[in-house]
Amino acid sequence: MKRILFIMLLQLIINCQLSISNSIQAQTVSRDYHDCSMSKVLIDLNHASDRWKISFVYNELEDFTVTKHISNRTIPDAIRECIGFYPINISIRDSLIFVECTQKAGTKLIGHIVDEQGNAVPFANVSLLSPQDSCFITGGVSNENGDFVVPCDANDIIVRVSYVGYKTHILHTWPHDVGTLRMQLDRTTLGDVTVTADIPRIELHGSSISMNVAGTLLERIGTAEDVIARAPLVMKNGDSFEVIGKGRPVVYINGRQVRNLLELRNLQSDHIKNIEVVQNPGARYDATVSSVIIIRTKRPVGEGLGVEINSYTRGGENTFKNNERLNLTYRKNGLELFLMGFGATNNDKDRDLYHETSTSQNIWTTNHHSRNHYRNDYFEGKLGFNYQIGDNHSFGAFIQNSYDKNTIDIEAENVLQVDGTPYDHLSVSSREDIRWKPCNTANAYYNGKIGNLTIDFNSDYIHRKGITTLSVDEKSTDYDNRNVNTDNLSRTTMAAEKLVLGYPVLKGQLTFGEEFTSTKRINSFANAEGYLTDSENQTRERNIAPFMELQQQLGKVNMNVGLRYEHTSANFYVGGIKQEDVSRSYDKLFPSASIAWSFKIPNIFSKHPILNSQPSHLIQMQLSYATRTRRPVYDELNSNVYYENRFNLQEGNKALKPSYVHNLSFMAMMQGFFLNAAFSRFNDDIFFTTTFYNDDPKINLVTFVNYPHREQLMLMLGMNKQISLDKVVKGVTWMPQWSGSFMKQWFTCDYLGEPKRFNSPLWMLQLNNVISFPDDWLFTVDFQTLSKGNQLNSYLTKYRTQLNVGVSKDFFDKRLNVKLAANDVFKGWNNNFVLYSNQFLFDKKQYAPSRFVYLQLRYRLNVTGSKYKGTGAGNAEKGRL
Repeated sequence: MKRILFIMLLQLIINCQLSISNSIQAQTVSRDYHDCSMSKVLIDLNHASDRWKISFVYNELEDFTVTKHISNRTIPDAIRECIGFYPINISIRDSLIFVECTQKAGTKLIGHIVDEQGNAVPFANVSLLSPQDSCFITGGVSNENGDFVVPCDANDIIVRVSYVGYKTHILHTWPHDVGTLRMQLDRTTLGDVTVTADIPRIELHGSSISMNVAGTLLERIGTAEDVIARAPLVMKNGDSFEVIGKGRPVVYINGRQVRNLLELRNLQSDHIKNIEVVQNPGARYDATVSSVIIIRTKRPVGEGLGVEINSYTRGGENTFKNNERLNLTYRKNGLELFLMGFGATNNDKDRDLYHETSTSQNIWTTNHHSRNHYRNDYFEGKLGFNYQIGDNHSFGAFIQNSYDKNTIDIEAENVLQVDGTPYDHLSVSSREDIRWKPCNTANAYYNGKIGNLTIDFNSDYIHRKGITTLSVDEKSTDYDNRNVNTDNLSRTTMAAEKLVLGYPVLKGQLTFGEEFTSTKRINSFANAEGYLTDSENQTRERNIAPFMELQQQLGKVNMNVGLRYEHTSANFYVGGIKQEDVSRSYDKLFPSASIAWSFKIPNIFSKHPILNSQPSHLIQMQLSYATRTRRPVYDELNSNVYYENRFNLQEGNKALKPSYVHNLSFMAMMQGFFLNAAFSRFNDDIFFTTTFYNDDPKINLVTFVNYPHREQLMLMLGMNKQISLDKVVKGVTWMPQWSGSFMKQWFTCDYLGEPKRFNSPLWMLQLNNVISFPDDWLFTVDFQTLSKGNQLNSYLTKYRTQLNVGVSKDFFDKRLNVKLAANDVFKGWNNNFVLYSNQFLFDKKQYAPSRFVYLQLRYRLNVTGSKYKGTGAGNAEKGRL
């Protein structure tokens, strides 16, 4: 009996608990909302419930309005009904309800849709299109009161409002409150319509050209390194890149500057959204930056532990390289922790053949042949974090330490003659060891938004210690033998910070801020045998630069003007004593401006039965101007003497002045074809030059000097298309990226006491091809050639050609990618040139290890792109270091 009573009591307690629980679970609300802010609605529903707690960002949702009758609905169902078709997401964890906008943008298109009688039009489609090509950007749907809110970051948009039974309403505007839009009845009935469109591969944006990667074959090409090599205006030269006519660019990934280009092999191409090439960087960039490549990745998704292992091995004639990288990331809510380890070993051999002629009272000639062996070991570790607070604030930091050791062994034979008579035969063996340890780098950043004000702050610190030892053993057949040993110690410390603020003004954006850099570099040089002069010098340099840019959209015209002011003070010390004659300060304004516009022309083939397509073609154009500078790097200012052999020395020049460049560029684009023209004038350009060391005509001293001016013109015509060959071979797609370039300079310098012109033009052809086959196979065939012609004060004496082929395939649901490729199949990318300077002629033939085969393996597990938003400060100074 006691047992039965206990069971009945227990059953009663359980029933009561279930009743209470069901009562709580079934708690409902009834509400009538009319034109109420979504934020206020959520606050009201939060107060109406004891069980549920609603979490949201007030400013993010306050522009969305609610007109809704809710009858006996649970809190989650009531929220869902209020959200309707808005781009708002709801997620539930235990008793917490999280509500957030899924389209993150700084501006919103807001409006109210009514019919001819002024009645609300619910559930109308609102599409935002690009004015350049009518491509869909984003969209939304009106609610029961006819209200709509569409977040959008684009400055210039076409709004297309459509609803069955009404005429489509078109409006060219920018994201803001457009007020009431009135729809008109349409009694016309349409038949079946088929619409096809091709996503544009390349587009003009302000003063830059952008190449889309997402949605193209380039998503499968491999890594960011492979994608950049196919970007418009870009040429790959060895392991580096050049923007044609602008030199080496600064590369950014999501605003963070890439220090080591090997990092580009760590970014998978299917993570990339687009790549932008900037010919004339604006005021926000350091004045020494002549071109910029910006990589934007897709928005990262996923949490938890991510692992990526990357292995790259290449081998060929006289070359072997191996890189291994491990990336670990852990993400939870807004916190991201990352750890990276990277190791590389490189082993290359090449040959140099050159003939030197120097003319004084006598003619001295040297025939040189050397075999060079380069070895490099590099290790790097990086640890950091990133924390995201909502959508408007994030901050983070990282520390990085690296060890870099280079060894260069040279075996050379030099035959010296004077007026055709043998003078000496010199055999030289040398070893140079260059060690950088430690090399410590740290970065901290904050990226946020307060109201309409955007804030981007970065700070950087670098400390490096480099030790270079050189040992040279010279054996002479006619004169004394020499052993020359030099030691060079350098220590560098740099601190920098950069602040960039942005605020919407009228129909555009005002960007302003400042950048400050402080650098201290100490060099100590010693030669035990006394052949060269010992020295101890120090450089202290500071640079402060306020800047401002204003961008405005005026109809179809986009205008941008900027101004950067830089104050630089550079002080040089020898033996602790300031050298007033070479210490100096510079104050300079660097203006920049660009204008971009577009228009349409009729398509003459629009009615052709085969060639018909869209009725018109969109033409985009841009014109930009910028003033830049090139400051001497520290090795060009260093007074230490580099000893190659007793007849060839190299030394910096502390008296070098910065070079200033005026750049003017024009670009036009239509249907994937583009034309680019760029003109540059270099004032006080920095070149190599050669003189006699201590007035001894048989000893050549290579140094640096400023030349008064040089002009340069570059013309390029190119195309970037993606063509389906499905009708010929099923499942095959071809992406040709072809371009031809013409480069000519106007430059004159002295040679043998007379002016010599270097005006012969160069031309270059690039034919890059990507071909996709079924079953995740991808083939690449790339060809480029560079003609003879003048480059600076030299003449390229041989055509350079290069053919690269590759094949890749994905396995295990694209977690594993295997790529096999061959570079410079016919070994034609050798560098042959003749350099002229004063009394000196230098004729060189270099045989570099450009032909090789490489294998790349990449395995990924739950990997997404980093959310780190630090952009760095003092970026140009880091490059000079």
